[in-house]
Amino acid sequence: MTQDTSNNTILSFEHKAWGAASAILVLLIAVFAYVWTSRVAIVDVRFEKVETRFEKMDAKLDNIAISLATISAKMATKDDVIKLTDRIATNEKSIAMLNVKVEHLKKS
Repeated sequence: MTQDTSNNTILSFEHKAWGAASAILVLLIAVFAYVWTSRVAIVDVRFEKVETRFEKMDAKLDNIAISLATISAKMATKDDVIKLTDRIATNEKSIAMLNVKVEHLKKS
């Protein structure tokens, strides 16, 4: 009987040891899962901040592209500038001729 009792005590001790080891393992898995989830949440927040910054930059780039398109649409081309220069020169000649006629009329 003594041997059965000591065997039962040893088995009972081994059973308790395995139970404690299982509890510690479950506790470690729970802590690992909590830490992992916390880190994932932190990374998600950081990605959201980065995504918000990229959206703002994208909006600014869109505004710049629209502004450049507007400026280029309103800018005169080289041919337009040449035509305007020719018109100015022609008008200056006409004004000079009119001034000469006015001076001639004043003298008469």
